[in-house]
Amino acid sequence: MKNLFNAEVVKTISDWQRGATSPEIKLARASALKDVFLGLPEYFRQCDALCFRQECHQKDRTFQVLIEDKLPEVISSWTTDLEIAKTFKGGVVWGEEDRSIILAIKPPTGSVVANLERLYNEPEFQEAVALYGPKIPHFYNGAGKYGNDQREVLLDLDSLSSTSIYSYGGYSSPVDSLIAGFKEMYDCEPNEEEIAQIVQKANQPWWLSETGTKNVITRVLPKFVDRVTNR
Repeated sequence: MKNLFNAEVVKTISDWQRGATSPEIKLARASALKDVFLGLPEYFRQCDALCFRQECHQKDRTFQVLIEDKLPEVISSWTTDLEIAKTFKGGVVWGEEDRSIILAIKPPTGSVVANLERLYNEPEFQEAVALYGPKIPHFYNGAGKYGNDQREVLLDLDSLSSTSIYSYGGYSSPVDSLIAGFKEMYDCEPNEEEIAQIVQKANQPWWLSETGTKNVITRVLPKFVDRVTNR
């Protein structure tokens, strides 16, 4: 297997991992990566683990996705590690009109373009990275920087109709709102210790559990459908 992992393979993977400055470059690098993995054993184009992807959508867009039951996609990066998805690109997005979500999918047959996690776990590939990497342009912005840190799997999906919204993300209320809530609940002013605790909890990122997210969808989606229908 060692001969499969030549300099071109390492360079193509490194180029993908260092990202792209435009959709056109991203598409070209994704296409090159797909070609490279077609030359590798099928094992590296399979994934039997649940994969996660964090995205940011404008307010209400996630519910529109559920109504349409589809979201056009190109080749995109997913991870087998939920905690990595939660912290991707800084974690939860701060914004009044933006909503962070984590999608989860069991990759359908034939959808896996590249399982970088499996590849990086191959000792022979690690040897190739060590051998060819330092000679590759921008290597230390790509494979030399990320390696297997993101436990990445690339999927090619026509849509996300089989994908569930796994978790919603957001931020806790600001201090003033939390203090007002405290007063309403306990009918008194918070003392210094309680104020300190409130300050610690204010403006903090959170991700709902899978169960909590499904409860939100069950509660809010019908109201959103009614609002859209009655426009």
